Amino acid sequence: MLSRSPSYRLDQVTPLAGRCRGTLIHCTFEAHTVEIPPLDEVVLLAANEYRLKRALFDFGWGFRDHFSSHPHPLHVFPAGNAYRWCKDGYADVTLLALSAGDLNGLLDELGHRNPGDGLWQLSQRGFANPTIYQLVTQFMQHASSASPRLMVDSYCAVIANELGQQWGARGRAGPAVRKLPPAVLKRLIDHIKEHLTQDLSLDELAAITGFSKFHFLRCFKASTGRSPLQYVGDLRVAHARRLLERTALPMDAVARDSGFSGADHLARAFGKATGLSPRAYRTALGGVGGRRRH
Repeated sequence: MLSRSPSYRLDQVTPLAGRCRGTLIHCTFEAHTVEIPPLDEVVLLAANEYRLKRALFDFGWGFRDHFSSHPHPLHVFPAGNAYRWCKDGYADVTLLALSAGDLNGLLDELGHRNPGDGLWQLSQRGFANPTIYQLVTQFMQHASSASPRLMVDSYCAVIANELGQQWGARGRAGPAVRKLPPAVLKRLIDHIKEHLTQDLSLDELAAITGFSKFHFLRCFKASTGRSPLQYVGDLRVAHARRLLERTALPMDAVARDSGFSGADHLARAFGKATGLSPRAYRTALGGVGGRRRH
């Protein structure tokens, strides 16, 4: 829809393939009015920059001002409703559009009752939530059409849980955070290591523990100090480091054998973890094939 409006400039559009199907969009727009037909997706707008004084929305009973003066306001657009919006100035925004059925199912799994009603409550006015804003912007920065399912699933689960907490529909406090039993943690880590080159998913890892996805995320971090996504990334970088030290494999092969999508993906992750490019790391060892020569 937005691509057909001259008021919008779409800078990045990234399809998401995971537990929640959807799209991440980074775009800018000028002052405009637009009509949106009923959609199958729930849309979360995170404002990176707002140069406007009014944000008028009409969900069927006339325009109402949903403007929030927070530097990075959020807006929720519910699925299944036609609506209009009118913005009176420039904005730079990130849009996260998720299948309504997938998102409602995820919210229900996370323990948030009546997700349709809760999302409708959030749609009635812009609101501030720095945690959600940071998650959405990080998701946009890291996502690509080849993003691992584990990354997509993790971001969607945490964002969904934050939305559920925002409307306060949680029926009861979640279980106390505890560590995974040592035998379960070992079985899980062994599985990750054995399938390091595969596109691991949050569903797959949580199933090994027998916990719900969100409870698994909390218990895993309590056990390791890292999220599953970070932990898998650490293992992949460590494996790449061993290959750089012990073999003369080209970078594409090192990346592939370590679970990265390509040499560029390896370089970004390796540089972030070590401060060196893979090539510089290999060179610093003093010889092709890895080990320093004396």
